[in-house]
Amino acid sequence: MARKTGKKVPKWTARKPNGATTRPRSGSGKRIAPAARDWKALGENLASVLGAMSENQYLIISARREPWFVQFARQGKELLRAEAVSNNYLPESSRLSDAKMAALTRLGWLAPTGSPPESTPEKQPNGSPNFFRDFTPPVPFEEVAELATETLVRIYGVVHPSALEYQSFEQDHGTLLLPTLGLMARPQTPSKTSSKEASTGEGHDFESLRALVLGTVRKGLEDDKVDFDDDGDLQVRFGSAVAFVRPMKDPLSVRVFSPILTAVEADHELLHRLNDLNADTSFAKFLHRGDTVYATVDVPAAPMVPEHLDRAIVGLGQFADELDDQLQTDFGGRTAFGEFRAKPLERFLGFKPPRATA
Repeated sequence: MARKTGKKVPKWTARKPNGATTRPRSGSGKRIAPAARDWKALGENLASVLGAMSENQYLIISARREPWFVQFARQGKELLRAEAVSNNYLPESSRLSDAKMAALTRLGWLAPTGSPPESTPEKQPNGSPNFFRDFTPPVPFEEVAELATETLVRIYGVVHPSALEYQSFEQDHGTLLLPTLGLMARPQTPSKTSSKEASTGEGHDFESLRALVLGTVRKGLEDDKVDFDDDGDLQVRFGSAVAFVRPMKDPLSVRVFSPILTAVEADHELLHRLNDLNADTSFAKFLHRGDTVYATVDVPAAPMVPEHLDRAIVGLGQFADELDDQLQTDFGGRTAFGEFRAKPLERFLGFKPPRATA
């Protein structure tokens, strides 16, 4: 198949000079510990997801094996409500001490205004049985995300983001999946929805999805002439990488994928690297097919949320733009817009050959 070409991206591209990649550092220049780095990444992802939430959308982030959770609700077009679980919903064995409840208020949470029967929306519209905060425009999404992660770590004792899962939904429209959050979705109980309803997303047919996807990509590229190619893909360039955006019929979804490296053999070292990437990266999956390494993200489209697709394209494209140079250095091959590079000699020999001496 002929290599595809992509457009330059005025809005979406954010490549570091010379394609360099660096491990995150703190403001002091010291390397950030892995757990701290992962919490920082979750905070950034969460801030982005909160910024994309629409009216009557909800997000719950909870510990998998513990009763801890924080949750968010977009109430009306402007208000963002955040809550942290209180003793009203905790079992006796996990109840918060007076010291921890005091620490929650020091972090910035407001104390619960009563028990669940006392703090209903009808009786106390501005209160909650949980610790809570209301944020009005301009909503400081980074501050909200930091408050949530600090609460999960310092108060509830969650050690690492891998111990978390999320559930998100929209009033009257069902479950939402947020691949850019970087957490595993909470397993859903199978519903009695028919296969036809599931595939159409209650009125979201395939042609409507194509039109919505096309509009999202044109907006991101700031180019109204962009259109689907013969394979049914939209092409978006990120530096030396390209992301393809393909609406899918069954199930109704959008696949974002990038051929990160071509003309490369699937040897043991490469497959081991891809296994590590799959273990360490929750928002995308990596695979080798034919002679090509791919990264893929599937975005559910029932309902379709353009902001989620936007962030999936940007997240995958920028990640591929950084990863392709690293993989090419180690395994050879060709990036989407680069020259072919032979496999390093030590990969053939199994060891690094000594330098010749005079």
